[in-house]
Formats: sequence, C-alpha cells, structure tokens
Amino acid sequence: MGEIQKDHIAGCYGKKYLVFEVTSLKEPEQCGKTHAAYISKNVVAPKGGGVKKSKP
Repeated sequence: MGEIQKDHIAGCYGKKYLVFEVTSLKEPEQCGKTHAAYISKNVVAPKGGGVKKSKP
C-alpha cells in the first residue's frame, strides 16, 4: 500500500487509525464479488452544527 492521505486517518488518545467499512452488495457483481470495502475520510464538520431544512 502506498502513502496514506492524512484525511483518511482518524486519531483518538494519541493513536492513529485507518477507518474502513466492509459491506455486502445487494447482488453479486458481474465478476462475482459479493462484498465491497470503503475507506472513510476524516471530514471536519461545518460550524453551525447541521443541515438546514427548508420550510414547507
């Protein structure tokens, strides 16, 4: 594995972790794969706390 980008690393109590997720696919892919793995990105949340909802 090559260089790991800093936005893929999460830290806690002075330790560094690479966070990833493995999930099953609804149907096997053309090549027969039944699962997929994704690397999570460490994203800073915007100030203000959350998503704005539109008024009806």
